[in-house]
Amino acid sequence: MASPDVSIILPVFNRNKTLQRAVASVLGQTFNNFELIIVDDSSTEPVVSALSKISDSRIRHFRHVVNKGAAAARNTGIKKAVGRYIAFLDSDDEWLPNKLLSETTAMELGSNRQPASCARHFVANGLDGDSWRRLLPTDMNWRKRLLTIGCDLSPGSTLFVRREIFDEVGFFDETMRRYEDWDWLLRYLSRYDIKIVEDTLAVIHLSSPPPSQTLRESSDIFLGRWQKESRSVGWSGPRRLRARMLIDRAKSQIFEKKYLVAFYNVICAVVNWPFQRPGSAVAMVRYVKGIYPKRSW
Repeated sequence: MASPDVSIILPVFNRNKTLQRAVASVLGQTFNNFELIIVDDSSTEPVVSALSKISDSRIRHFRHVVNKGAAAARNTGIKKAVGRYIAFLDSDDEWLPNKLLSETTAMELGSNRQPASCARHFVANGLDGDSWRRLLPTDMNWRKRLLTIGCDLSPGSTLFVRREIFDEVGFFDETMRRYEDWDWLLRYLSRYDIKIVEDTLAVIHLSSPPPSQTLRESSDIFLGRWQKESRSVGWSGPRRLRARMLIDRAKSQIFEKKYLVAFYNVICAVVNWPFQRPGSAVAMVRYVKGIYPKRSW
């Protein structure tokens, strides 16, 4: 049997219900020459129960004995992959039917300076039922954006990479339980450009945030690594980067009902960078409305 063109890495931890939706979106692709590698990161209920009714020789399944985090699960999948390209899908997201065909075609016709791509996508907020389309610009300085504003590429479900790039750039940092894809993209962008596929190819389902302590630990690692580098894009770089991390932490603390410390972090974010994008305020309102859907705003 010939090797597949694309290896799809799908890490999962305690998401059996949404996993079925994600797998169905892969099996419904118009491009068929792929393998799907599902890495169970030591779920309480093993994912074999969710996959019991699915019979497809293109699916391979691996399980971690202990929970190691999304970075480790993705790395396990990469090491098992045999395809020329690696594609990622989070277990709570889904692809539109033309996703693999569009990105494979774009990569085959693209430049050697762009051995990775991300695609435009829909965002569905599971907290308040709202949804919108994220139209990623094709002419953006993505390194500058990732060093200041943040990572809105949704690489967990849209990143598509030539396999050999991981040998050059390295794997995901397993010490980070959050921001590991953002960190990887910055390492990648220090060597290459990224291609933006203009088709809308995925649906990103937003859900509850990770624990604020996880965000704090991961942001400390991230800032220790990239804060100095962010000065290269202007004096405001480090301040904007810190502000973004503080806003993320505040969202998680609101969810945890730690309102005073959340308010404190919002104030610190504004002090670091008072010129927040209007979209940041809108996103915060959407988020709080999702947590308290019966309130009138």
